[in-house]
Amino acid sequence: GSVGVEYMHILDTNKCNFIRERFEKKDAVTTGLTKEEKLQVLERLTFAVMFESFLSTKWNTAKRFGLEGCESFIPGFKSLIDRATELGVQNVVIGMPHRGRLNVIANVVRKDLHKIFLQFKGL
Repeated sequence: GSVGVEYMHILDTNKCNFIRERFEKKDAVTTGLTKEEKLQVLERLTFAVMFESFLSTKWNTAKRFGLEGCESFIPGFKSLIDRATELGVQNVVIGMPHRGRLNVIANVVRKDLHKIFLQFKGL
């Protein structure tokens, strides 16, 4: 698929050029990734999609707020957290709407799935 970035509201020409140079070229998203890194992104994306599928099958009548089209958020967010920790960040505060929250807790924060399911069931 395609990625869209809104940046034309930025008045600083240097900032606009910086963004444009990184996004408006062929293979901008995967440039610079090793084969192992690409496989890691695929693995995280696959797990996010499968987790959503499992939740919708297991609790099909429960009101949930799944990712529904935002699955690529999970590997991107996990990569962001991983890089931040490499740079010395010790704490990250995550504030987000309900949409995809369970997936973020499972796949980015890596909370134990058993504990998530117990909380989801209200136990």
